[in-house]
Amino acid sequence: MSLQSIEGLVIRTADWSESSRIATFFSRESGKLKGIAKGGKRIKSQFDNGLDLLTQCRLIFLRKSTGGLDLITEAQVINKFSGITKSIHALHAAYHIAELLDVWTEIDDPHPNLYDACIKTLETLGNLGKTHQNQAIQIPLISSSLMSFEMATLEELGVKPELEFCAECKKQAGESIVFSPSGGGVKCRQCALDDRSSFRTTIAIVQTLKKLYPAPSEGLCALELPMRKELRKLLNRYVTFLLGKRLKVQSYLESGGI
Repeated sequence: MSLQSIEGLVIRTADWSESSRIATFFSRESGKLKGIAKGGKRIKSQFDNGLDLLTQCRLIFLRKSTGGLDLITEAQVINKFSGITKSIHALHAAYHIAELLDVWTEIDDPHPNLYDACIKTLETLGNLGKTHQNQAIQIPLISSSLMSFEMATLEELGVKPELEFCAECKKQAGESIVFSPSGGGVKCRQCALDDRSSFRTTIAIVQTLKKLYPAPSEGLCALELPMRKELRKLLNRYVTFLLGKRLKVQSYLESGGI
């Protein structure tokens, strides 16, 4: 076993015993890591709240060379993004980010750009939770930040949807279009006739979705609720198709227009 130090974000925790827990981290250098923190449930321990969900920390751990869980020996807090807990909308957006990273990334498969995008998004959500108490301002900003991160995730993992041309015939999609999760993007109405996964969308929805990546364009913070709900429905249906299951917070995001 070798002792290593690495920076990571806690994206999942689970009890292991009366005093210990299993923690899953997403790191810049090594991707997802999972380890046992012995004594991690004790109030006073060497982990100092570093194993709390959505905490960025510096980890000291022993890598297992023959497989199995690593042994976490220390977790020093870097950032707890405390502002996130001041807004239920920001908190649910952050939970969604953690679940996306947990179910969609692999052990020891680094994605440094995705890690940087994640930390930047959590910082934004934390700042929004602290500074914007007016929900009419706060929720659209949270929504655009979260959807921008989702687009970054799709790009990084090689499944960003085609939004310019019909994913099947490669022609300009035109005014009358549908979105096809199985086809990987928009389709013209003709190509979507036999596509059971497809559903209607509009040019306005697609054009707005394009403006979310690599960063939300100016003006997206003013998106009205109907537009946000349509964007959320599209992203949720696409992500659900790709993962083969519905994520826990998706229903709340839809109902809240996030």
